Order: sequence, then C-alpha cells, then structure tokens
Amino acid sequence: MVHNMSSPIYKFQPELAAEEDPRKEWGSSFVYYSKQKRFYRKFGAKVRAVREQTGLSQAETAQRAGLNRTYLSQIECGKRQVSLYLAYCLAQALGCNLDSLLAQGEDKDV
Repeated sequence: MVHNMSSPIYKFQPELAAEEDPRKEWGSSFVYYSKQKRFYRKFGAKVRAVREQTGLSQAETAQRAGLNRTYLSQIECGKRQVSLYLAYCLAQALGCNLDSLLAQGEDKDV
C-alpha cells in the first residue's frame, strides 16, 4: 500500500518544529534533563551563596575542595553535574554540612 504524502498524516506541523529540542545542550541522549538541570542550577547557586557568605574566593574554595577554579565556576553556574563525593568535598571546603548544600527549599518539582 502506497501512502499519499499529501494526506493529513504527513502534514508538516510548524508549531512542533519550532519547539526547542531539549537534547541540544546535553548531547544526543534521548532523556530530557529539565529537572536535573534545574537541580544543578539551584545546587550551584547554593554553593555560590555559601561561599560568598563565608568570604571565600572561588580560587580558595576550589583549592580546598581539590578542584580547578574554572570547574568550580561551572558548578556554580549549573553547567556541571556533580557527583555525591564532589558535593561532599565542596561542603567540607565551605565548612558546612552536605545537607545544607542539597536543600532545595520548598520546590516540590525537584
């Protein structure tokens, strides 16, 4: 059976094509990472807030945690996925509990 390409099944839908492909930023994975991205952005913001509150520079915090300063900057911007061990190292470097860095407030989505 041959399908007619002008049938409604094959009609181009520009509103679907205009939607942003969530895979662009994360590579070719088919998993949509919106909740993870939101989590890591909030985690990074929390790291930055605690670091600034304690009066530490990025360079000093990175050295204490055993990281490169640019890597810490990427964490604070939410561009890096942080392992549990690295989150622990950051908490130790900042002189706080891991719980306080992982606390996401009242957001029930994450």
